[in-house]
Amino acid sequence: MKYIKCTGWPLTRATQAYNDEYFTEAIQTIHGWIESQCHEMLKLIGASHFKTKLSDTWDITDEISLSNILKILFILG
Repeated sequence: MKYIKCTGWPLTRATQAYNDEYFTEAIQTIHGWIESQCHEMLKLIGASHFKTKLSDTWDITDEISLSNILKILFILG
């Protein structure tokens, strides 16, 4: 089985995949990057704004789905 290893900026890889007509790979690359960024943003907000330990925030945010993280980030502004 051949695995995809992304190096560099995700948008560049997604654009390349889209131009090569690998549409599923392009969508998955962007989706994975957005989900990763949302998880990181929630961890940062939890650690800085609510003065929690980063390790506690890390464990909790890994259990939350992307749709719920987006709702939380929307509520927090």
